[in-house]
Amino acid sequence: MLMDGSNSIHHSNFTLMKKFMMDVVNSFRVGPSHLQVGVVQFCSKPEDIRQEFYLNTYTNTEDILNKIHEIQQIDQGNSIAAGLNFSKASFLPE
Repeated sequence: MLMDGSNSIHHSNFTLMKKFMMDVVNSFRVGPSHLQVGVVQFCSKPEDIRQEFYLNTYTNTEDILNKIHEIQQIDQGNSIAAGLNFSKASFLPE
C-alpha cells in the first residue's frame, strides 16, 4: 500500500486513510500463502520516504492492523512519483 504522508493531506484525512487501509486488510485472509501487505509512506524528499513495513514483515491481520494504526504522518511536501518509484524498487522483484 502506498500512503500520501505529505502536508497536503490534513491530519484528519490521514487518519481516514489509515482506517480505509485497515478496512481493506480486514476484508482479506492474511498469511504467507494469502494476502501479504507492505506499506510505503511518501513525501517530496526521496530520503524521507518510509518503508513502514515489507510484504513479509507480518503474517497475521492483527499485527498489520496494529502497525497501520501506529503510523505517523511524515508531514512534508508531496511527490507521488517519488513514492511510486520507491514502491516499485521495494516491492517488485528484479
